[in-house]
Parts: sequence; C-alpha cells; structure tokens
Amino acid sequence: MATKTVKPASAEEAAGSAGSDDSASPLLRVDGLAVSFGSKRVLDDVSFSVAPGELLAFLGANGSGKSTTLRAVAGLTPYQSGDIEVGGSHGRPAMVFQKIHLVARRSVLDNVCAGALGRMSSLASLHPWLFPAAIRREAMVALDRVGLADRATDRAGTLSGGQQQRVAVARALCQGAEVLLADEPVAALDPQAARTVMSLLRDLAHDEGLAVAAVLHQPDLAREFADTIIGLQSGEIVLRGTSEEISAEAITSLYTTAPIAEDE
Repeated sequence: MATKTVKPASAEEAAGSAGSDDSASPLLRVDGLAVSFGSKRVLDDVSFSVAPGELLAFLGANGSGKSTTLRAVAGLTPYQSGDIEVGGSHGRPAMVFQKIHLVARRSVLDNVCAGALGRMSSLASLHPWLFPAAIRREAMVALDRVGLADRATDRAGTLSGGQQQRVAVARALCQGAEVLLADEPVAALDPQAARTVMSLLRDLAHDEGLAVAAVLHQPDLAREFADTIIGLQSGEIVLRGTSEEISAEAITSLYTTAPIAEDE
C-alpha cells in the first residue's frame, strides 16, 4: 500500500550548507514509487532522495514521468505503491509550477501572502485586507530574498514573466516549507530570465539549506545549476549522477526512445 510519511527533521538535519552534504539526512526521500493511469504504468520503482542544500534536476523526454514524479510527491497525483517521506518542521513540500497562477489584479505582496493561507484563520484568509501583519512581514522577507521587494505594491500583472516566476517562488517560500518542488519553472521564460530563476533555486538550496527538486527541459541548465541529475525514460530512472559525472551523450540518449503516455 502506498504511504506518505511526514518526518520532522532535527535542527541539525534541516540546517543548510553551501551545496549538498552527503552526511546530512535527506529532507525528501522517495522509495519504490509507482504510478499507473488506468492500465498504463507511468512510473515504475522510482527512488531518490534530496538532502538539505541540494538541487536535484529531473531530465527526460515528454511523457517520461518527470512531472508525475513531482506531483505524486506533492500529493497532487495518486500513486499505487511506494514510500514518500517529507522532512523538515513544515512536513509538506511547497511547489512552483510552469503556469504561475498569480492573481494579476492583486499586488505582488498579496500574491506572496497567499502562500501562507494554510496557516491563517478562516477569517483572515477571506480577503487580503485581513492578512495578518506577521504574514505580510514574512512575505516581504520572501520578496527581498527573490530580489523583488521594491515591486511589492505593484500589480502582479505588470511584471515580466521571469519576475512573476520569482514571485511564485517567494509565494512558495511563504509556505514555510523546507522542500521545494519546481515543475518546469523556466519552460516559458527567455534564456536570461531562465538563468535568473535557476540561479535563485540553486541559491535557495545552497544558501538557505532547502531541498530543491526541479523538472527541466533544458539539459544545459541542469548541467550548470543542479548538484544531481536524474534521467527518466518510460517511467524508470536510467541515469543518475552529478553534472560532472554525466556526459552530454548520456543526456541526449534520454530523448531518443519513444516515451509512454503520461499526464504531464
């Protein structure tokens, strides 16, 4: 039977460092994950872990199982077997999507505060005017972390695509999670904006001690920014290592086999 475990980590385990620490207990551990859509198996025995201070990138062709993996970890896609353990004091991962889902007419600050809705009272969550001052302060810290504190009062719809994705990252930070999942966070961005967002995700891992797992379609960005790369093909892990260990030819091979159908 599939199980999902919330496993609080000690302060030492959750503490960050510059880059991943092989001796640190993972903040995210997935073992034997399997997902089927009807009679079609789309993930088969997928196992991995992400330590505090580590940025893990998933690569693979469309339909290889990348997004399904993250969605299963986030609780958005049911899975038939496997174990998922999410550590940290928050106990749940935060997620950033390709489709940014900001409320364009609301201020940037209000959008970031929305990341904390789960921690607000029913009354406080009814309208941005009622958001607690403490949440607004947290949101401003998150905006400062992504370099957009000066745009807090602007409407979200006036920002560029790259800036909006950074707001989405700040919103995820406002959830207080120590595990951050990013599903194709730069797919719709121009190259410069994409590198800015990837640099931010790397810094959140290395400087803040978060465990970050990202689905990417750009192997060059994975090789530049990720500490660990996992390659998926037809729902199975066929490649795993650091960017130094994995050759360009091995990554290219991920895209040469027809994928299975998947809800990506």
